Amino acid sequence: MRDGVLFLEAATFALLEGEKHRVPGTWMRPWLEGNPGDAVSRRVQALGADRELLADAAPWKECFPQLLTALEGRTVIIAQDREGFLLRFKTHLPGGELPTVLTLEELGVFLHPKRGDRSFAGLWRELCNNTPPLAHRATDLRRLCEALISKHFERDLNLRRLVARGFDNIEEASSDDPGPAASWLRTCRALLNRTSEWGFAAPGEERLFGTTLENGMFEDDLDNAPLDPDRCLDAIVPAFRAEYDTFFAETDALQIRQEDEQAPLEPEDLEILERFFDRLPLEFAGEGETPPERPGQRALAHAVRGCLENHQFLLADAPTGTGKTLAYLGPLLLWAVRHQTRTGVSTYTRALQEQAFFREIPRALKLLQEAG
Repeated sequence: MRDGVLFLEAATFALLEGEKHRVPGTWMRPWLEGNPGDAVSRRVQALGADRELLADAAPWKECFPQLLTALEGRTVIIAQDREGFLLRFKTHLPGGELPTVLTLEELGVFLHPKRGDRSFAGLWRELCNNTPPLAHRATDLRRLCEALISKHFERDLNLRRLVARGFDNIEEASSDDPGPAASWLRTCRALLNRTSEWGFAAPGEERLFGTTLENGMFEDDLDNAPLDPDRCLDAIVPAFRAEYDTFFAETDALQIRQEDEQAPLEPEDLEILERFFDRLPLEFAGEGETPPERPGQRALAHAVRGCLENHQFLLADAPTGTGKTLAYLGPLLLWAVRHQTRTGVSTYTRALQEQAFFREIPRALKLLQEAG
């Protein structure tokens, strides 16, 4: 197939009106015929139809442009691929007033920015806690939209106010933008603030979300948010601080070491460091392989050690894959333990931070223990 246009529907879910179809579910014959069991057939079946029904459907060229007229100038929420939807709209309804289109994948990234699968299916698995539909319908979009908004309002009140203030600042900065940013933000604000216009659950639909959405919740957060976002930040306890208070608050603080003190490693520690780098290549060698020596890695480690011992600065550069992380972790961990000094490591990205914390630090500690 050159296009996936088989079925089109559009619905609203206003509280006082219930589910109301602006475009009734309509089947269209695609350009090319599929084969039984292929991807097209599976999607058709997931939408509740079969090839016999599709054979009686009108050709897409006869009905698709007419169906799109019901969406002219309106706000449309789809699962993904906003640009692809708008391209089809302009192609098949030239001269029609373009709708404002917001995708749930965009909304997910905007409201809940974090690493992981931010696709429609990934968001569905995370927030709806079940298998995503193979072919989603309008009710599925409403359900994920509710999950995204509910998840936002489950946040700490101060964090919600910070989001509201930041959102308002972004919207104000985009108010004169002739592009789609301003209309996109207005749509997002309406979703957050006027839930009765879209948040109606169909009769018999099980509610999975603990937060009851009400109109005006976003504006209430904004009205009570300080104009200075830093005041919101001051009232928020970061997750890492909460974890620190849970696990380390009762730990005795280490004494501050005077910077004029020399802090060399003992000769036996230097031997441990050498054995550490003797063992390190074996961690990455396959069965029966002879691991190559990395002189640059060992040299960097001794440069880091020298800086720690003499309170110096070091700027070092090496290509990706050289082993820089373990090169500095080996001497750093050994030096910190021997001198009972708390040290900090700052990485360029969170991904590097997680790699160091969850993978490289445990490996370095294990090798140091094996080395003596």
